Amino acid sequence: MLGKLMNGVAVNMLRSPKKSGRACMRVTCPGGRSVEVKSLEPSQSGIPHGAVALGSATVQEGGAIGGWSREQIELYCIDNLVEVYAQVEEGSIHFDFIFPSERFPSVLQILRGLMTDFKWEGDAFARGRESLEQRCREVESSLEERSKAELLKLMTGGDLRFSTPRSEALQSLTLTDAKDAMIAHLATEGTELSIVGDFEMSDVADLIRTYIGSVPARKSSILNTLPRALTIEENGKDIEVEIPDTDARSVVYVAGKMPSGWGYNSDGTHAFLEKNSFGKRAPRDVLLTDTKARRNHPLFAYVGYGLLREVLTRRMFSELREEANLSYEANFKVIGFDNVNGGYYLATATAAPKNAKKALEVVKRTLAALRDGKSSITWANLENARRSVTGRFEGGMEGDGYIVQMMSGMQHQSNPLKAEQLFEDLLAVTDSVTVEDLKLLLGTLALEDNQMYSCIGISAGDHDPLADGSPPRSPPRGGSTVLRH
Repeated sequence: MLGKLMNGVAVNMLRSPKKSGRACMRVTCPGGRSVEVKSLEPSQSGIPHGAVALGSATVQEGGAIGGWSREQIELYCIDNLVEVYAQVEEGSIHFDFIFPSERFPSVLQILRGLMTDFKWEGDAFARGRESLEQRCREVESSLEERSKAELLKLMTGGDLRFSTPRSEALQSLTLTDAKDAMIAHLATEGTELSIVGDFEMSDVADLIRTYIGSVPARKSSILNTLPRALTIEENGKDIEVEIPDTDARSVVYVAGKMPSGWGYNSDGTHAFLEKNSFGKRAPRDVLLTDTKARRNHPLFAYVGYGLLREVLTRRMFSELREEANLSYEANFKVIGFDNVNGGYYLATATAAPKNAKKALEVVKRTLAALRDGKSSITWANLENARRSVTGRFEGGMEGDGYIVQMMSGMQHQSNPLKAEQLFEDLLAVTDSVTVEDLKLLLGTLALEDNQMYSCIGISAGDHDPLADGSPPRSPPRGGSTVLRH
């Protein structure tokens, strides 16, 4: 059931008795890190860098609502098995509630308090900032995280919206900055509740109208600025990152521009649908036989990129592990965010430091061979991918958390392709995709040699840089980054 309250809050509900007496609710506020400024230049205006993340962390560390202290709220949640999490992403902020169905009134009261009477406390703000600074330190010291961060910084031209908030920027933020960023997100307009669990729909609908429907209506200052854009230059470069560590190991990344997982390019156009088209549903038998109808379906890009990801992961692993014996792990991901147009692909391989350059060459060669048609996607590749995607969907539908995540964003105006047919049509579209469709989807990825970005991350350990032909380096404390044109 999809509906909207008089104050603008959207509600998605599904009864699922698979977990007896339990419920899961995700509250989604569009915007997230994407509405922060892109850089620290004085000319930039808007929500300060890191303020959305710090506001979310302050809520997670706080909890005082109305006349109730944080300790009282925490004790109630612990005693009644209510779990609450705040999470900020690039395109939205989420508040997840997991609880016994009988606690619906209490959970909705907590949500109402968050929207109308949350107490912004200095000690919660300090703890939230410390947790984010700890995250900064973890990224700096992690081989995988630091390498990805440096690669993404290069790809986006240093766009801060898609990076971990900087420690120095967090230190300059005030409690007012964090509060204002969160209040901008918690307007009734655009806020969406996605609820799944073992409950009576009519009873819960009445409770939602009572506790959330009575929240004073407030327009969103963010909603009309969405979707934002993730812009990636198509002039690929190669970098190396070295991180001090006790173990010698390496990770290889290859990345490049592509549409979002739903097919939207960074300029707002769609890779397959005509301008202002939301696609058109079709019966299973038509999808299986009519190429135009299949590619015009709202889920074509979403499903197709999921299948392509499986095919490329298997192909990379086969080439790296089974053929070249260079890597013990390889995968291919499609990276995109709700309420953000544009995306990127990320191919990952792990290898011994002495094999890192060879592994990078194999990854690029594998992608180039598919791009040029020298190595084809086969029907067997597609069938294996189809089984994986189908199995993941059917397994996920057994859990309330998966369903809530799938429902989240179904009423957001920035992506009209995500609607109720996601559940109804996903398997039919999955069954209908052909090898030629995957080749079409592959063509939307920036796979030319001068479009691909790469990063080799190496932990120092006892690694001898001369062993693989690398020039000798003496990295400063904290690691080093070398750019190679």
